[in-house]
Amino acid sequence: MNKKYLITMLVTLLAFGSFADVVSRNETVYVKLDAYGRPEVKEVVTYLKTDGNGASEKINLTEVKNVVGLEQPVLDGSGNHQFNTTSTDIFYSGMSSERLPVDIKIKYFLNGEEVPFASLDGKSGKIRIEVKFINQVSKKMAVSYKEVGTGTRKDFFTDVYVPFLTMATTSFDILNYRNIKAPDGTVAVVGNKMKLSWLTQPLPEASFYIEAESDHIIMPSITFQIVPKMIPLPEVDLYSSLTKIYQGIDQIESYLVLLSAGASKLKDGQAQLTQGLDQIENGADMLKQATDAQKKMTEGVHNIESGIKDGIQDKLWMAKMKELDELLNVSIAILNLVINGGPIPQNVKDFFLAHGIDVPEISSFPGLVDSSEGLSSIQNGAASAADGSAQLQEGVAVLRDSLEKLQAEGTEEIKAGIIDGSSELMRMFAVIREGKKLASQYISFCGYNGEAESRVQFILKTPGAFSM
Repeated sequence: MNKKYLITMLVTLLAFGSFADVVSRNETVYVKLDAYGRPEVKEVVTYLKTDGNGASEKINLTEVKNVVGLEQPVLDGSGNHQFNTTSTDIFYSGMSSERLPVDIKIKYFLNGEEVPFASLDGKSGKIRIEVKFINQVSKKMAVSYKEVGTGTRKDFFTDVYVPFLTMATTSFDILNYRNIKAPDGTVAVVGNKMKLSWLTQPLPEASFYIEAESDHIIMPSITFQIVPKMIPLPEVDLYSSLTKIYQGIDQIESYLVLLSAGASKLKDGQAQLTQGLDQIENGADMLKQATDAQKKMTEGVHNIESGIKDGIQDKLWMAKMKELDELLNVSIAILNLVINGGPIPQNVKDFFLAHGIDVPEISSFPGLVDSSEGLSSIQNGAASAADGSAQLQEGVAVLRDSLEKLQAEGTEEIKAGIIDGSSELMRMFAVIREGKKLASQYISFCGYNGEAESRVQFILKTPGAFSM
C-alpha cells in the first residue's frame, strides 16, 4: 500500500470517524429485455438517505458509481463500498448478473401462427401477444393453521412463493389498429393511443394476452413493473366466521339428539296407550256381554211376574191380594224402566215415597238397552282408538329413525364437509400469511442485508414502438 493511499484513508477516518447508519434505502432495478422477455441488461440504481456522515454498503454489483455528485465509492478490503460524502442523499448505480425474481416469457402470433418478433413490422393481419410470468423465488417451510370447528393446530410443509405484484402496460395507435382485445386488462384512451394495463400475481404463474388487427403492423413495446407485495386483500377472520357456522350446526345436532330422545319416549308412551286401549276394548266387550245377559235375565223375570199377575187376575180368588197386585205393578214398572229406560213412572215414585225411599232426581233413567248400545259404542271407539294409536306409534318410530339418520348422516356430514371444505381455504390463507412475511423480507436485489429500511422494485421493458 503506497503512502498516498494510506494518507487518504487516514484523512477519511479522521474526517468521518465511523460511517453512519443508513436511514433508508431504495433500489430500482432497470432491466432491458429482448422481445421474448429475456433480460439483456440489469442496472440497479440505489438511493440512500443518510445523516450526512457518509455510508458503507456490501452489495453484489459491479461497475458501482455515484450518479449524483463527484465522489466515487471506494471498495475496501472487506468488500464494502464506502461513500465518503457529507450529502444526506446518495445515488449510486451498478450492474447485476443475478437472476430476476420473476421470469417473463413472450410469444407472438400472426393469423394464428407463432412467428418471430422481427418479422411482424409492416405485415397485415391479426396479431396475438402472449405474456407469461413465472415466479422464481420460493421457500420450503412449515405452515400452520387452526382447523375450523375443532380448533386443532394443523401443520404442513409447502413451497411458499414470495408474492410479486406484476404490472404490465403497453399502448396501441387506434388509428392503425382495430378490434383490440385485452381480457383481464384495463383500457384507457389518451389521444390517439389506447393504453392497456394488467395487474397479476404469479403464485407461481400468471399470464395474459392481447389481440388486435392492423393493415400495417407496428409492434409496441411492453413495460413491466414488479414489486415484492401481495395484492391488497380485505382482512377477513375466516376462522371465526366458519367456526360460528360449525358451532351452529353442532347446536342443531344437540337439539336433534333431544328431539330423538323425546320421540323414543313418545313411542314408548304410545305403545302403552295402545295396550291400554286394547284392555278397554276387551273390558267393554266383557261388560257388554254381562249387560246383555242381565237384560235377558231381567226380561225373564218380567215375563214370570207378568204370568203371575195374569194368573191372579184370571182366577179372581186373590181379592185380598190387592196389595200384592200393586207391588207386582210397581215391580213390573221398575223392570220396564231398567230394561227400556225413560222417565220414572208415577206409581213407582208413590211406592218409593210410601216406603221412605228417595226418588232419583233424573229426567230419564238409563235402561239396559241404552247401556248395551253405549257399551257397543265404547267398544267400537276403543277399537278405532287402538288402531289410530298403533298407526301413530308407527309414525313416531319413523320420526325417531329419521331424526337419528339426520343426526348421523345430516349434521355430521355437514360438519365434516365444513372441516374438509374449509381446510383448503385455511391452508391457502396460511400460505398467504407466510407469503406476506417473505415479501416484507425481500428488501434488496443486490444482496444488501443491513438494518436500514430498504425497498426494491423492478422496471423492465421490451423493444418496440409507443414507449410509455
